[in-house]
Amino acid sequence: MRPGDAHCAVLRGNVSLGRRTYEEQRAAQHEDRLDDLATGICLMVYGVAGSAIVGYGLRRRPE
Repeated sequence: MRPGDAHCAVLRGNVSLGRRTYEEQRAAQHEDRLDDLATGICLMVYGVAGSAIVGYGLRRRPE
């Protein structure tokens, strides 16, 4: 969608959910980006925590 476009179709798969204006579409995409950012940060923290736990466990292993 480009500035000046009147409306776009909102789809979920092949099912039409409605129409949005350019500004509504921009706002929806911004919200989607924020959701993706939050998910990415959570997954990164989960991965770092898991790596730290494994690293600590390997370092403290009795011989």
